[in-house]
Amino acid sequence: MTPINKRLIRLAVAIHTSLTGSGHQDRFIDLPYTSWQRCFDLVRQIRRAQLRGWQLAAQERVTDLRLVIPTVQAELAHLLSRVPAEPPYKKLTTVGDIYRDLLAVEEEFEEINFDMKRSWLSVTTEPIELEGIYLGPFDIRFIWGPTPNREVPAYRVIARDPHPAESRDNVTHPHVVDELLCEGDGKHAIRQAFAQGRLLDFFTLVAGVLRNYNSESPFVELSMWYGQSCSDCSTLVSEDESFTCQRCDETVCRECEVCCPGCENSACSNCVATCAACDETFCSHCLGRRAHCHESVCSGCLEDERCTNCHDDEELESVDNSALAARAEVQPYGLEQALVSARCG
Repeated sequence: MTPINKRLIRLAVAIHTSLTGSGHQDRFIDLPYTSWQRCFDLVRQIRRAQLRGWQLAAQERVTDLRLVIPTVQAELAHLLSRVPAEPPYKKLTTVGDIYRDLLAVEEEFEEINFDMKRSWLSVTTEPIELEGIYLGPFDIRFIWGPTPNREVPAYRVIARDPHPAESRDNVTHPHVVDELLCEGDGKHAIRQAFAQGRLLDFFTLVAGVLRNYNSESPFVELSMWYGQSCSDCSTLVSEDESFTCQRCDETVCRECEVCCPGCENSACSNCVATCAACDETFCSHCLGRRAHCHESVCSGCLEDERCTNCHDDEELESVDNSALAARAEVQPYGLEQALVSARCG
């Protein structure tokens, strides 16, 4: 006969007591916070791109928005179906069921830890690798005690050896942001297993999401995992398609990159300006402000430390002064001739 594990028995009793307590089930009537926040971020990026005239970047974000909106609609429809007059989850497992699940979880996962005082139970997955990208092992932390925010699920997915996306250090997995999992189609099954205390099913379902990649709804695509966000238009760009501003080290995409004709280095929009003389765009290093006119001009438009605009102004001023001088000489001569003619008459 297999000896009873008293530690796990006490843990099973604590979890069962919490699951059967008042207010537990209400925690799962929540709004689609994650997908709605994604929509909010996309709309903000679209507005920014439109205001700055980056139509291509705006169109890419509009395409992303069209993919996310159906997710919000589906989650709202599911939420509506889960607000009947009676609680959605009636069947709860027994203490014995939870205990047997705990024994099975120990066999199934690399590591199991729990903290009775803080009311959490955690399992550790094997190192996750998706399409050749190493993401490391994850802790799936089941929280059975009261949580301050009922709008988010009472469990966390924590990277043990974080390898986050280059562009977003809070995205440790294509479907995990800020330790919250985008459950996708598995959301209903995961939440139901949690609420009913089916621990083995819960941990297995969450681990299954982590071991698979859904290319339709990632926070960061795997193809862009080592890419960065363009500092000008916020478009996510791969390493091969990105450029580094030689003035401030910011990353810019191909559409926003400015190649300075003076030094032929890449620059972002914040580090370039227009030459006051030729109207060409140069990086700040290739433009100088001259004391004579206080204008920023490129080296090609400088002559004797003065820009071509200054020379043009000087030439026009010289011509104007010459014309005035000539006119001044002609006027006295013409007046004298008029007086002579009058006397002779």
